[in-house]
Amino acid sequence: YKESQHPQQPPPPQIVVTHMLLIVGCAMPLWISEMIQLGHATLEEAPIKKVSSSSWSNFFILLVQLWGVLSLGVGDAMGALVGKAIGKTYWNPYRKSGRTLEGSFAMWMSMSIICCYWSIKEKDVTQQLKILPWFAAVTGVTLIEAWTHQIDNLILPLSGVIILLTIQPAI
Repeated sequence: YKESQHPQQPPPPQIVVTHMLLIVGCAMPLWISEMIQLGHATLEEAPIKKVSSSSWSNFFILLVQLWGVLSLGVGDAMGALVGKAIGKTYWNPYRKSGRTLEGSFAMWMSMSIICCYWSIKEKDVTQQLKILPWFAAVTGVTLIEAWTHQIDNLILPLSGVIILLTIQPAI
C-alpha cells in the first residue's frame, strides 16, 4: 500500500531476521554436536565422544560446541569493530563491500588467540597435529566471512563446524 492511500494505517510489523539468525548461529554448533553424540547407539561409536581420558577430545568437544560463539561473538564482532575503525584496504577495491583486510586479520587473530588459550589450558600445544583443525577452521571461516555479501550469521558457524568435523577424524 502507498502511504498516500492509507495515511492513518501503520506499516506492517517487520521481523528482525538478523537477531534471530545470530541466536540460531551461536546455538547451531552445540545442536550439531549433540545430534552427532546422540545419534549413535553407544558412546564409543560416536565420532565425538563425551567422556575421554585425552585432553584432545575434551578440547575438540569444547571447540565444536562453542564454535558459534567463537566465530560470531568473538571473530565477527572483532572484525567489524577493527574493520570500521581502522580498515582501509578492501578485499575487493572495486566493490567496496565493507570487508577489509584489517578487519579480517583482527577476526583471525582474535579467534586464534582464544583457540591458543584453550589449547594451553588443555595442555595441548605440544602436539602440532592438534593445531590443524582449529587453524583450518579459523582460516576458512575468516576467508568465507571476507567474501560473503549477505547475512553470514548462519554460514560462519556452520562452515567452521563442517571444517572441524572433516579434519578431526584424520587426527
